[in-house]
Amino acid sequence: MFLSGSQLKEVFLKAKKQRFGIIASNVVFDSQIRAIIQGYNSVGSDGLMQMSSGACKYAAGESQDMEAGARLISTMIQTFAAQFPKSGIGLHIDHATPNYFDFIVFCIENKLVTSVMIDASKENLAENIRITKEVVDVAHRHGILVEGEIGHIKGTEDEIVSDTELYTHPEEALEFVHKTNVDLFAASVGTNHGVSKGENIVLRLDLVKEIDDLVDQA
Repeated sequence: MFLSGSQLKEVFLKAKKQRFGIIASNVVFDSQIRAIIQGYNSVGSDGLMQMSSGACKYAAGESQDMEAGARLISTMIQTFAAQFPKSGIGLHIDHATPNYFDFIVFCIENKLVTSVMIDASKENLAENIRITKEVVDVAHRHGILVEGEIGHIKGTEDEIVSDTELYTHPEEALEFVHKTNVDLFAASVGTNHGVSKGENIVLRLDLVKEIDDLVDQA
């Protein structure tokens, strides 16, 4: 079953209440999609898949048409998901930067996704809030969830590159969530993009709790 935004929100709320994580798998090939959905179904689990700008360009082949690639990836996921009604499968746009605003809107309006991420974390806080809120306004009219981000996660993922890490400030997180009305919030707490083997990684789990408590209590 392909999840709607409201159904995915229930999955996240359940995960938060019962304290378990949700795996988000970046996909582009039909063999990946089939295997992951069958795996979810075999254990009776819901799951989330992601498509990045790079994946959409790759899926489109020589044309590099992101909209065509997104249609292809979404169609494959929705087709396979329909074969397993006991497992809910969502599709998320991963780390779309502000220059892909029109692409995000295209995916929302054509019902290709369950949720989207607008990553304006390289902008100052006020501009990040403005851009993210604009995406939220469009997405919520169509029942789609939105993820936003503050801080810099070190490493490389598609066009998101950062040589430094900037931890998220809890007070800024609270302001961001309230002013944008995002459904999902990504904080920089020590995680890395890309291969991390051998790296000196310090996960600030205390920061995760501090942000979560602050947002919940406000």
